[in-house]
Amino acid sequence: EEKPFVIIIPSYNNAKWCIQNIESAAFQNYKNFRVIFIDDCSTDNTYQLVSNYVHQNNLCDKVTLIKNEKRKLACVNIYNTVHTCKDDEICMVLDGDDWFPNHNVLNLLNQVYSQDVWLTYGQFQWHPSGRAGTTIPVPDQVIENREFRRLADTVYQLRTYYAWLYKQIKLKDLLYEGKVMPIAHDVAIMMPMFEMADHRIRFISTPIYVYNMTNPLHDASNTNLILKIDAAIRQSSQYKKFDTPIKTKG
Repeated sequence: EEKPFVIIIPSYNNAKWCIQNIESAAFQNYKNFRVIFIDDCSTDNTYQLVSNYVHQNNLCDKVTLIKNEKRKLACVNIYNTVHTCKDDEICMVLDGDDWFPNHNVLNLLNQVYSQDVWLTYGQFQWHPSGRAGTTIPVPDQVIENREFRRLADTVYQLRTYYAWLYKQIKLKDLLYEGKVMPIAHDVAIMMPMFEMADHRIRFISTPIYVYNMTNPLHDASNTNLILKIDAAIRQSSQYKKFDTPIKTKG
């Protein structure tokens, strides 16, 4: 049985990488999936390049293209998009300057989700060095004691989760100083989902994501702000554990 997957691609000024990005997503060796590509008001020709590629390769049934007239930032784009997904769809975010290393990522994820799993995180590969990433499994003791917010390592690419699980995250927990988090929102969503999913999380040791370090717009360049937001997230209230999936309205 092929579970339904949704690959969400938030993209801004990624003309240099957008074709490799969309190709790696749209041509997965899998049937039951769709791609939502969101151009966040790019000032280069990212949207036109992707749009041309989608039409030239007859991918209009597989790929939904969204072009923002105003910049919304990734956190808002992802939040709005996941809330349009069906509860039982499994969502993942592929940043617009990154890509999948092969076309069998969804097959591997489908095998994992055939078990009692609500969320996965995993290993990645750095580009251009080709080195393996630094993600390690969450220790059993952390899960047992529900101490997720004390985890030091927060880079969990590729992150995947049921849409219903993400929908339980409160919008207020995605704000920093009254505004939507400009960066580090991945930590803000993973901490609550770890807490809600508890032992139904899985670590995937095989690298299934390429993390591109050559983009000058990379989040990691604003380390000071990331640390401040990260600290605020870790001080937020813990979410309760769910024993069964929650059905949302709509």
